[in-house]
This record gives sequence, structure tokens and C-alpha cells, in this order.
Amino acid sequence: MERPVFSFFSKLIMPLFYDKKFLRGRWFKESSLGWTWCWRNLWMQKIKGINRDIPFPVSFRNEVSSAENLIFDPDDMNDFNAFGCYFQNFAAKIVIGKGSYIAPNVGLVTANHVLTDLEQHQPGKAPGPQIAL
Repeated sequence: MERPVFSFFSKLIMPLFYDKKFLRGRWFKESSLGWTWCWRNLWMQKIKGINRDIPFPVSFRNEVSSAENLIFDPDDMNDFNAFGCYFQNFAAKIVIGKGSYIAPNVGLVTANHVLTDLEQHQPGKAPGPQIAL
């Protein structure tokens, strides 16, 4: 459902908080749901600091380790506004193929712990075959 005044106002305000390259695609053009996600996440993400460094709207109920290592199409912004998803991608890239849906409570992890010390992470390995979701 399109709400022209809401969308217009959101287009002016939200680029102050989120990178404009993510504020496009079907959730922002075909409906106002993308703008609703921005407003819903603004307090917890940008003010309270949960996922503060992530340049796109992501629910506080999700965790994203590294925006730089996450590759996705803005049409798939819905994957970051469900609940309970965990993207631990500080060690390697996660590529989410266009049109993918990630269910709630799914974890995508690119690193492992040192078996003798679970507080330490092992570094990512050299690039091998990529798996795109």
C-alpha cells in the first residue's frame, strides 16, 4: 500500500540515517513498507545502538556482524526485517542471491571458534567455492 505523504517525508529524512543505495527497490517504490521498516528500526538501531554501524534498516531482533561482508540486492531488504536472523560475517562474505527469503531464526556463519578456547575465533580461509543463497 502506497502512502504518498509518508513516503515523501521519509525520502527526505531517512537518507540522514541510512545509506541511500539501500533505500531503493521494491519495498521503497512499490509500497511504503521499506519506509515503515526505517522508522520502526530508527530508535533501536541508530539511537540505542543495536546494529548502529549497519547502513541499512535492520531489525534490532537480528544481528549483522559486518555490512561490508554482506552482499544482497535492495529488493531483498525483507530478509533483515524479520526476527531472530543472525549474520555472523566478520570473517568472510555472505552473498544472498536476489529473490532469496531467509526465514526467522536462521543463522549464517562464516567463522568458527578455536576448539580449545571458545572465546577466540579462527580467521576465515582463503576463498574457495562460493555458495550463494
